[in-house]
Amino acid sequence: VAELRQAVVRCLEIAQRQQQRRLNCRSLLMKKVELFWIDGVLRSSLHTHVLLELGLMLHPEAIEHPWDLIVQREHQKERLLPPGTTISALLGDLDEAMLILGSPGAGKTTLLLLLAQELLRRAQQDDRQPIPVVFHLSTWAEHQLSLVEWLISELEKRYELPPRTARDCVMSNQLLLLLDGLDEVTSGQRERCVAAINTFRHEHGATPLVICSRTADYAVLSTRLRSAGAVMIQPLTRQKITDYLAQLGDSLTPLRTLLNVDEQLWELLQTPLMLNITALVYRRCPESVAQPAVTLEGRRRQLFATYTEVVFQRRGKTTRYTRHQTLQWLTWLASAMLERHQSVFYLEAMQPDWLSRPLQRWLVSVGSIVLCGLLVGVVVGVGNGLESDLIYSLSLALAFGLGGGLIVGALGYGDKIKPITRLRWSWWALREELALKLLLAVGVGVMIGVGVAWIFEVNIGIALGMATAVAFCYFGGIDVDLKPADLSRSTRPNRALRRSLHNALKGGTVGVLIGAVVGGLAGGESGVGFGAALFGVIAALLFGGHPCLQHLLLRGLLWRNGTAPWHYVPFLDSAVERILLHRVGGGYAFVHRALLEYFANLNQPPPNNKTPHS
Repeated sequence: VAELRQAVVRCLEIAQRQQQRRLNCRSLLMKKVELFWIDGVLRSSLHTHVLLELGLMLHPEAIEHPWDLIVQREHQKERLLPPGTTISALLGDLDEAMLILGSPGAGKTTLLLLLAQELLRRAQQDDRQPIPVVFHLSTWAEHQLSLVEWLISELEKRYELPPRTARDCVMSNQLLLLLDGLDEVTSGQRERCVAAINTFRHEHGATPLVICSRTADYAVLSTRLRSAGAVMIQPLTRQKITDYLAQLGDSLTPLRTLLNVDEQLWELLQTPLMLNITALVYRRCPESVAQPAVTLEGRRRQLFATYTEVVFQRRGKTTRYTRHQTLQWLTWLASAMLERHQSVFYLEAMQPDWLSRPLQRWLVSVGSIVLCGLLVGVVVGVGNGLESDLIYSLSLALAFGLGGGLIVGALGYGDKIKPITRLRWSWWALREELALKLLLAVGVGVMIGVGVAWIFEVNIGIALGMATAVAFCYFGGIDVDLKPADLSRSTRPNRALRRSLHNALKGGTVGVLIGAVVGGLAGGESGVGFGAALFGVIAALLFGGHPCLQHLLLRGLLWRNGTAPWHYVPFLDSAVERILLHRVGGGYAFVHRALLEYFANLNQPPPNNKTPHS
C-alpha cells in the first residue's frame, strides 16, 4: 500500500510538472504573439491612428460548405452585416472558421490583428481558450509541406517553440490559427495551398482558423476553401470618409472641399490605407493630392512617392542614411522579397541566390570553403612556424589547408546558408547514416595519417591517422540543429547567426581539447599545440563558423554591389522609425503590402555606400 501511495504521488508530481510546463509555454507564446503582432505591427499601423468601422458583407459563394450538396442553407445570398458587428462575434457565429476577403489596403490584416488582440485577451484570462497565433502563408510555398508540418516548422522558427511543444500545440488543438496572406503565395502554388488547408480542416476540424486574402486573387482559384463562412470588407462609404476627415481636425478642411470637385479622389480614398496616407500627405504637401493623374493607379503611385518624402520630414534631426540611399536599398529589398514571395524579411534567411551574378553566388558557396581551407592552413602554418623553417611550415600549411577545406566542404550543409543553432552529442545522432560517417572518418584519418607519415615518421602517421578517425567518429555523434529553440529569450534580428557563432566557439573548444589529446598521443609534447590548433579550427568551422563566413561574404558582396548597407540592422531600424517598415519579432515587414509593391517597381541608381557610420 505504501509503495502504491508513493507511485500515485510520483505520478501526480509528474502530471503537475507537465501541466506547469505547458502553462509556461502557453504564457510565453502569448507574450510573443503580443510582442510581434500587437505591439510590433497593430499599434504602429497607419490604420489604427483613428479606427474606422469597416463595412462587412457575408459572401457565402466564396467558400465550399460541407452541407452545400445535401441541404439548402439559410442566408446563402450576400448580405451586409449590421453596423457594430465585431469580427470576434462573427467568428463565433461562423463556427470558428472564416475567410476574410478585401481589396488591397482594405484593412484585412488590421482586422485580423484586432481579432488576435481580442482573442489574446480571452486566452490570457481563461486557460481553456485557444491561443491565437498569426502565420504568414507566403512561406508555405518554400517546401509545400502538409499544413500540420508547416505550422510546426513555423512555430519552431518564428516563435522559437521546442519541437515537441510545437507539435503538441498543433496536434492537440491548442491554437487558433490566423493565416494571413493567401494571395502572397506564388500563383502557381496557391491552389495547392488551399488544398493543404482543406486537408487540415478535414483532419483537424476542431482547430479554429481565419484566413485572409485579396478578393481578386482568391476569385480566380478553381478550388474553394472549406469553411463555415466568408466575409468581404466593403469599400468605405463617402459618409465614413467625410466623418474620418472631420475627426482629424480643421487642417483637412481644404481636402474635404477638394472632394466636392474631384470624383477620382473619392474612388482613391475607398480603402483605409489610402485614406490614411492621403490625410498624412495632405498636411505636408497638399499640392500632391490636388493634382490628378491620368489613371487611378498613377495617382496612387504619386501619393506613395510623396509619402516617402513626408516621412523623411517627420523628424528634424539628421540620420545616418540619406533619403536616396534609403529608397535605393528598400527598392532592392522589396524586389527581392516580392520575387521570393516573402512578407517578412529575416536577415539570417538571406541566401546566395539573393545575388544577381552567378560568379558572386559561386564565391559565397565555394569561396567560403576556400576561406575555411586558408584559415586552417594559416593556423597550422603559424603554429608550426614558431619552431620550424619557413618552407617546411608553408608546405605543412598548404597540405593541411587543402585537407581542412575538403573536410569542411564534405561535411558542410550544401550551398544554402544554414546557421547551426544548437549542438549536443547523442548516440542516436551517431547511428544516423553511420556507414557514411565511418567512411568519412576513415578517409580523413587515412589522408592525415599518410600526410603526416610522409612529412614525419610512419609510426607518427599511423597513430595520428587512427586518433583522427576516432575523433571524427565522436564529431559524428554531435546532433546539429538548424532550427532555433529556446522559447524563453526575446527574439533579436540575426539571432540565429549569433547562435551559430556561439556554437562555433563551443565546437572549437571541444576540438581544441580533442586535438590536444590526439596530438599528444601522436607526437608527444610537441604535438599538443599542433593538434589543438588543427582540430580546434576545423571543429569551429564545421559547427557554426562556416555559415557565419558565408553570411559575411554575402553581406560584403551586397554592400559592394550597392544594394544593401554593411550595417543592416541599424538601417532597418531607421526605416522602422520612418514608418516604412514594421518590426515583427526578429524580422522586418513593410508597413503594407501595397508599399512593398510600390518600392519593388521603383528604379533608382546605386547610392554612394560611403556614409557616416555605415
